[in-house]
Amino acid sequence: MKDTHLEQTTPRSTQELCESELRLLSVCQQIRFGSLFGLLVTDGKPSFNPPPKMRRSLKLNEKSVRPKPNSSGFALKDKHRLLLHVIREMRYGTIDRIDVRNGLPEEVSIESEID
Repeated sequence: MKDTHLEQTTPRSTQELCESELRLLSVCQQIRFGSLFGLLVTDGKPSFNPPPKMRRSLKLNEKSVRPKPNSSGFALKDKHRLLLHVIREMRYGTIDRIDVRNGLPEEVSIESEID
């Protein structure tokens, strides 16, 4: 990340995240390839009430069997940090879709009111 504001304001490790942010990263790891739909953002944090929907894409081969997602603490990748930055800046609203590739958020589609 080259943006110094992002460097200073976004967490670097899962140890710095709240429970709902940890859950979002865990869901992305669980999806691996696919999308998350209808994630509400409340007070700059992901909300799972009501629960969002997920769609997973699976290839039917032996390589599609993967180990369990990492549940212990780990350093956040830039894509994790960018997603959390978007959510925190957004404060309130709905993320229509988060596209996930290899367990990482790749693209976000946001719904919001026009001021």
